[in-house]
Amino acid sequence: MLVTLLLASRPANADPVYPLTVGPTGRYLVDQNGTPFLMAGESPQSMIGNLSLDEASVFFADRVSHGFNTVLIDLLCAAYTGCRGDGTTLDGIAPFLATLGDPTPNGTTAWDLTTPNPAYFARADAIVQLAAQYGLLVLFDPIETGSWLEVLQVNGTARARAFGQFVGDRYRSQPNIVWFHGNDYGPPHADLSQANDDLVTAVALGIRDVDASHLHTVLFNTNTNLPPVLSTDDTRWLPIIGLNAVYTYQAATKPYSPPPLGRRASLRMRSSGL
Repeated sequence: MLVTLLLASRPANADPVYPLTVGPTGRYLVDQNGTPFLMAGESPQSMIGNLSLDEASVFFADRVSHGFNTVLIDLLCAAYTGCRGDGTTLDGIAPFLATLGDPTPNGTTAWDLTTPNPAYFARADAIVQLAAQYGLLVLFDPIETGSWLEVLQVNGTARARAFGQFVGDRYRSQPNIVWFHGNDYGPPHADLSQANDDLVTAVALGIRDVDASHLHTVLFNTNTNLPPVLSTDDTRWLPIIGLNAVYTYQAATKPYSPPPLGRRASLRMRSSGL
């Protein structure tokens, strides 16, 4: 009943028609009607792990009432983004059904990414669908790297790509998504090596194996003096991304030449949220 009452006050014609795509100039996003879309976002990254559906509805209603149209949400959440080290929800639902050994050095459970728990992903589905009912775009991080890069290292590229395929297939028909990879991905938080990039891009490529309709981006360093800063600074990501992200405004004002590999709009982050 709470969800119904909160949704009843929203005009249906106010919502963008998702999925988003890059506009004709390559410098902004548009919806399926060609209407420009300017992100005004909030960063409830730990929502799937820490909120009930009723609590999520209250949050979404509040953000929409203040003019926000975008939320950044982690599909998997552990200690780095404010959840528990085992990645369980607040009411104890684990994201996977099997592990591959002891916890990783950062304390995250070494889950086998090829054993998704249906109950956990049903919870995630409900959150994303609820956001859609409020007209919100979800910047959806399939496996944020702050906690989960070490889990990817345990799993290897084949399991990482299989997980991407699972996630991509599950959400291919959910229109209000832009895939958002990384998360403070780079020094000092992470070693941006070829081996690590192979793992993180494997998830993105797995999604693209089954889902060609959603844009992708990746967020690298919080320190604008330590490259990579822009998503396009790492050439391994150029065939994947359609949206260029940067953590904060300073880097976005620096002159740079976008690579001639298709159109990319730009997404700018700041430390207090999106």
